Amino acid sequence: MGGKFTSLLGLLSLCALLAHADPPTVLINETYTDRGEFYHITLIEQDTSANGVYLSGIGLQQLFQAYVVKVDTAGDPIWSRQWGTTNFIYDCIWRGSSGKLVGYTTENSTPDYKIVQFNSSGTLEDQWDFGGNTRADRGSSAAYYDSSYVMVAGSVTPGDSSATDGSLVLIDNSGAVEWSRTYHESASIRRVIRHEDGDIVLYGTADSVAGRNRDFWFGVADSAGAVHISRRFGGSHVEELFDAARLNSSLTLLIGLTRSFGDSTKTDIFVLATNDNGDSLWSDVLGGSENDAGLCVRPVADRDSGFVIGGYWSEELLGTRNAFLMKYGQDFDSLWTITQYDTANASEFRDVEVDSLYRYHAAGIRNTGLPHGYYVVTSVDPSAPLQHYPNPFSLLTPEDNSFFTVDTIRFRWETTTDPDPGDQIAYALLLDTDTLFDNPQAIGPLQQPTTLITRPDDIFDRYWRVVAQDQHGNLTVCTDRHRHVRKIRPDSTRAFDLLAPPNGEPIPTPAATFMWEQAIDPDSADEQVLYCLFFQVGDSVSLIDTLYDTTATVNFTDHPFIHQSDTVQWWVVADSDYPQMTRNSTQTWTFVNWNTSVDGHDLTATEFALLPAYPNPFNATVNLRFALARGGDSELRVYDVTGRETATLVSGYYEPGEHVVQWDGSGAASGVYFARLVQGGNVAMQKLLMIK
Repeated sequence: MGGKFTSLLGLLSLCALLAHADPPTVLINETYTDRGEFYHITLIEQDTSANGVYLSGIGLQQLFQAYVVKVDTAGDPIWSRQWGTTNFIYDCIWRGSSGKLVGYTTENSTPDYKIVQFNSSGTLEDQWDFGGNTRADRGSSAAYYDSSYVMVAGSVTPGDSSATDGSLVLIDNSGAVEWSRTYHESASIRRVIRHEDGDIVLYGTADSVAGRNRDFWFGVADSAGAVHISRRFGGSHVEELFDAARLNSSLTLLIGLTRSFGDSTKTDIFVLATNDNGDSLWSDVLGGSENDAGLCVRPVADRDSGFVIGGYWSEELLGTRNAFLMKYGQDFDSLWTITQYDTANASEFRDVEVDSLYRYHAAGIRNTGLPHGYYVVTSVDPSAPLQHYPNPFSLLTPEDNSFFTVDTIRFRWETTTDPDPGDQIAYALLLDTDTLFDNPQAIGPLQQPTTLITRPDDIFDRYWRVVAQDQHGNLTVCTDRHRHVRKIRPDSTRAFDLLAPPNGEPIPTPAATFMWEQAIDPDSADEQVLYCLFFQVGDSVSLIDTLYDTTATVNFTDHPFIHQSDTVQWWVVADSDYPQMTRNSTQTWTFVNWNTSVDGHDLTATEFALLPAYPNPFNATVNLRFALARGGDSELRVYDVTGRETATLVSGYYEPGEHVVQWDGSGAASGVYFARLVQGGNVAMQKLLMIK
């Protein structure tokens, strides 16, 4: 973490006297573990996958690397990348989903311009280096010339000279050089932009006219890079420019340091205002008794016509550098300052940006014995004149996909506030049948973060969200985007009947198919209704549950209490989920068990019968007894539960009376078998149970 922040820049006494507005507070104060230093912040706030904050500069984990960290809204790293070992990066430009890091490399015989291209996921896409073989080329700044070309500005040092000149190179999107320009009146260029009229504007540092010291330099070139306006600003000693920000044709702010005022052995912050013609509008020098410098500047917003600057100030006597931010109005009004105060660890802000919520993001370096990337985010600027959106807020209840069976539902959400003093907020609850919300029903305006809705409909199925809006029309949608709520008035499932087997009929086989009507749930015709098939003998009940269809085939041998009984009751229960309700079939029917059923002949056991077998259950052999009322061809066969014939015990003519035969089942598997006696049109069956 960083050191302590204060809103009093005591050593910059002039600024402290002029400041007359409350500063924002520091919300994020982050020092990163990787060794390195940040020189640039890229804020991407469009609704794209590239959204986020990208901090770039020089990594120091392994010599000198192109260094990028993407951070989340809390300042925590999402990913961190370092490329190369001889790369010095000072700027970053962005288009679409790709960023270009700009600086120089020392991997060749002389320093060359370096561009490293990466995407929003941190994947290296391409890299180029270019420059002269006998000179040192160092990039400091870049800007898009148009959709096809990029301008790279910096300095060039000829091989036979220790002096540097300003340099501008135009390259295409593949890194090929279109043209390059050298400016002898400039020692280095720190910022390049292109006007809407096509002119190229250069800001940097130049040798003074007398050739002894250095001044701020401002140059305007045509679209081919030829300078037609050149201006210098400075005093009798050294000035060095680090950044520039153009608000409009009438106002550009230049920021850097100076030795021309006060003690020439110390540096002060130097701020100078100019316009597109290069006129000096006003200037300001701020500082204490130690070294101070302004390193970065950004316009706050078009409607505000102000600037925020950053850099460092140094403690008296100790000389430890501490980072600061300062807000300037367009009329030389210093509105507020916030500063780092840490006597042990030096810090600097080297870039500053302003997001759409009017918060300031500053990045640079913090030295805790080793250099580390440093990042700070403030709250919304209280002095911002722009109208702001209400602050983010979340939905509370009902939870997503909540279900109700009552007509009245209470909706609740968080209370939000508006950053603009005096603004009033009203809410609206939006209801729609899909998540597009292109034709919502709006309930509001609502002054409180809650409302009740009563819907007598049988079915009420909606997506909902809440919006907060101030009196100026600034609107914020809840962070949840939407939730789903469903209400059903609980109507019972409609009556349904049993269909088969017919009530009271015998079932002549050990398996049967049961059928019933479909049960309709009027509350939700598209929801699945499940069924349970019940069987009852005396006080014993068995069920087959979770049936999706209106038929079920049942093998009675899987239900011992059924196949051992003569008469069985059965019925069906329908189960609907929305809401949870059950309904029984309109009838309860019975059937006669297959084990006691015969064909339509009315025969008694003394006339024609398959008498009880013994022993039953049995181990390997069983005695089967049968009685015949009259002589004739007879058959007695044994079947397994699948209906496959296992043994033929009787086949031929038998006299009337009782007979006994034995079945040796030692070669058969344990289980249930069925003996079937047939004579003429008479049939009798009996269940056998072999247990080995």
